[in-house]
Amino acid sequence: MDRRFWRAAAVSAVLAAGTWLSAGEEFLLGSCAHFSKSRADVNATLDLMVEGGLSATRDDIVWASWERERGKYTPQGYYESYLNRALELGLRPMQLINYGHKLYDPSGAMLYENPNPPQEAFDAFGRFAGWVAARYRGRGNAPQIYQIWNEWPGQAAPYAKALAAAYAQMKKADPDCIVVANSCHRREPFLEETFQQGVLQNCDGIAWHNYNHGELGEKNRSSETFFARVCNVLELSKKYNNGVPKPIYLTEIGRPNHLGIDGSTEAEAADYLTQLLLLFRTEPAIKGAWIYNFSDSGYDPYNQEDNFGLCTADETPKEAFYAVRSIADVVRHAKFVRRWKTPDDVRLLQFRMPDGRDVLAAWTAVPDVRHQLIFSRGSAPDVPAELLVAGGVPTVRKWGWLEWVDADNNKQIGLGGRRKDEISFTAGSRPVLLFGKLDGVSLRTVKRIERLPKDGGSGGIKVPEEVILVGKSLDQAQDHPFGSELLYRRMGGFGPRNGVADLDASFRIAYDKENLLLEVSVTDDVPFNNFHGNMLWGGDSLQLAFSALTRNERGPAGTEYGLALTPQGPEVFREASQIGLETPTRVKLDAKRTGTKTVYRITVPFAEIGVEPKPGIPIGMSLVVNDNDGKGRKGYLHWADGIANGKNPDQYNWVVLQ
Repeated sequence: MDRRFWRAAAVSAVLAAGTWLSAGEEFLLGSCAHFSKSRADVNATLDLMVEGGLSATRDDIVWASWERERGKYTPQGYYESYLNRALELGLRPMQLINYGHKLYDPSGAMLYENPNPPQEAFDAFGRFAGWVAARYRGRGNAPQIYQIWNEWPGQAAPYAKALAAAYAQMKKADPDCIVVANSCHRREPFLEETFQQGVLQNCDGIAWHNYNHGELGEKNRSSETFFARVCNVLELSKKYNNGVPKPIYLTEIGRPNHLGIDGSTEAEAADYLTQLLLLFRTEPAIKGAWIYNFSDSGYDPYNQEDNFGLCTADETPKEAFYAVRSIADVVRHAKFVRRWKTPDDVRLLQFRMPDGRDVLAAWTAVPDVRHQLIFSRGSAPDVPAELLVAGGVPTVRKWGWLEWVDADNNKQIGLGGRRKDEISFTAGSRPVLLFGKLDGVSLRTVKRIERLPKDGGSGGIKVPEEVILVGKSLDQAQDHPFGSELLYRRMGGFGPRNGVADLDASFRIAYDKENLLLEVSVTDDVPFNNFHGNMLWGGDSLQLAFSALTRNERGPAGTEYGLALTPQGPEVFREASQIGLETPTRVKLDAKRTGTKTVYRITVPFAEIGVEPKPGIPIGMSLVVNDNDGKGRKGYLHWADGIANGKNPDQYNWVVLQ
């Protein structure tokens, strides 16, 4: 992302001059544990939250469970012990006052089923919220924080009325309490509609729930894209709040580790969360962030909701737990100073800790690329600093280092590269933090380090997960099965794959003087494809892509095809051409189905994919088998990524001509 991001996000003034939290105010770093749903042991979980560096929790006060008779309020059994234990440990609870009540509205007061609830329901909700505020007034060492409703599903006007009723009663009972509006999860247009209904005049802050892991493309899924959206919400609030941004509480953020098109590895989740938390601290109107979820909700590897946790369902810490813990002190207590001027794909933020130490936090915004940052001591004292890679432990770093190999050209320097008053470190997508007395330090240079040699235009090539040697006889070629459950990705709403009888696949590959030759065998219990052209992928079909790794075109870095056996016969559609072809494709497809098995024989001219066939030459390749049983695309098998999970030829596997 280029520097226009910072202007678009309306944070340039903050980044240039720095801002300070109010005296005694701490950024709230929390998580959700769903104690109200009996998903966690209260004491053990709260203890682990503290061990993980967190400072806040979040749980439900369910109105209908606390008022079983009109006007008689009784806390649920677990809640008082939870709240007392959290406060004893120094954790700040955000208490959600939630949901409707059939005592006052048969449809459930203020739920989406009833766009115009009776006035009695609003009055009763306000009375209950006021009682809660009175009961917990003065607990702990800081004002109580309440959120009015979690993810309101209905119209804006009834919610605004419910919030107004609650706010008046709560402020009367406890003038110091902080009332946060509904956690909006329905995008900015609905949020603005609530603003137009006067929500900002009846709250002390707004809550926001949104995730971007479901977006395709690395940029759209990035921490900075998410942060830019938060900043845009703050800008929107200024429009309805006399030009002042309304404080925002990000009461759910996260990245799930499920197996799916929008899933992430544990390492990717750790990178994302640590980057995001550091970015949050550059904007003073962001008052806290609650990671969803503290623990996984189950063990289904394909279920998104089962895999959001910082820990597994039995509270075994995952990689993100350690990464967040390692920077928690900075996130909670440091004061943002400035963003340093760096190349567009490097982030370097400066903070200051309460003990006077400076902190420089750096990472790269480009996947599979690292950057070496070299700092000159200048007028800073000649005392050791500490270096921390998020998720690790600090190591001592003295001034002075030996630059025995130059990162720019990979040439050895030797003893002539001794740098007396410099410190160097290398940062990738995981933030690296340097702690110490750094006033007077300057950034001498930033050197980009590719993981592998450039491919001529699209950046560093990822090491492929699999490399296949390609011979000249298709009949004698090795069969490559890819029907494993680990290679299946389920789409939403159409049920799971029912074993290999439902969907299975393998392929063989060879070549002759002019063509790549593939045979793909697919088992599919229900044949369905009534799509054509650029929509072939919507039914039972193949998606096949190649990357000529030695070329330097400015267009797409890969050539991609959709192939299917339709009711009208075999059909091929070229989705993209690395070499810019616009003429009809010369790829040939012969496809025959017998019972539940379909065999696709595909001839791909080397000239069409921009490859000059020579022994030893690698070609990037990815293959997807889509499954549609007549109700919609329910999932797919993949040999390599880079097609169905976003267009990225760096994720293709390789085939090497022999």
